[in-house]
Amino acid sequence: MPRIVLLHLFILLLRPLLPAQDQVREAVISIQAEQIRVQDLLEQISLQSGFNFSYNARLLDGERKLDFSVDERPLRVVLDLLGQKLDVSYTIIDRQIIFKTRDLSRITKEKDEPLYTLSGYLTDAQTGESLPAATVSIAGTSNGVVTNGFGYYALNLPPGKYVLVFSYIGYEEVMHTFELNGHQKLDVQLDLGTIELPDIIVALPALQAIEDREPGEMILNGEVLQNLPEFGGESGLIKGLQTLPGIKTHSDGSAFFYTRGGERDQNVIIIDDAPIFNPAHLFGFYSMVIPEFSKEIKIYKSDIPASLGDRLSSIVSIRTRDGNLNKLQFSGALNPLVNRLSLEFP
Repeated sequence: MPRIVLLHLFILLLRPLLPAQDQVREAVISIQAEQIRVQDLLEQISLQSGFNFSYNARLLDGERKLDFSVDERPLRVVLDLLGQKLDVSYTIIDRQIIFKTRDLSRITKEKDEPLYTLSGYLTDAQTGESLPAATVSIAGTSNGVVTNGFGYYALNLPPGKYVLVFSYIGYEEVMHTFELNGHQKLDVQLDLGTIELPDIIVALPALQAIEDREPGEMILNGEVLQNLPEFGGESGLIKGLQTLPGIKTHSDGSAFFYTRGGERDQNVIIIDDAPIFNPAHLFGFYSMVIPEFSKEIKIYKSDIPASLGDRLSSIVSIRTRDGNLNKLQFSGALNPLVNRLSLEFP
């Protein structure tokens, strides 16, 4: 027997630490009573479940007597059975069981029922500033008001026990239980609410390797030139230059080109540091720069290195290949007018 008493005591001490919804599921009620007052019945249910009751005295007569018998039944089953006997419905909000009429209009339609005014101000708990457009509502119903520009509210209600909910954007919600039996004033202060957000990590994607180039420098290679044939299918340098921004060729079959609106004589082509004055053969139809022999072609349109010369518009610097130093290799091309053959060996 002492063990049972200690176990019940432990459960009663632990119950306030449990969430309300968990207690609703875990609470078990046992009552055997005949002609018990409604007020006494609610007190027994409250004692066994740990929940408090809130209701309008005009809605529910606490002196009414009834027979009620349940044996180890869940709290919700007990409340459903009690609601049928009393012809009321209920809502559970934060350890409060609120009874409300099935016909909400029944309270307000009674002409002889007195109405009392509950009024007050909603302010910031830290600064005392008024909170306009805050919400004051009756828990479990859709009735409520909004504070005016000065944080003032007023509710006209019949006498009874109520649970008021005070809320404002960015502030913690406050619930206040009271019994209204006359005109009352209730000022409420709200504290700023804090919402803990999960950590947000902002990370930049891995930067791609950027080649270190001089400003105004552009690079071509022989493979690009081979895909840009000139007259008769022969690949050449001038055709490749016109694909770059800021460079425009004179016309088809011409070796002249213009850079950023400059004159044609303001450009120079250098092969292995040697300037070339005529970069074409056969009246400009064929370029003297053979793609297979070109390792790298750099075009400078600004910030031209002093070692390359002093042309105003651009300088085209070409580096030739060293050849294959490991094995024998040859390549060539057939053209209606020009044939070429290259041979590389250690």
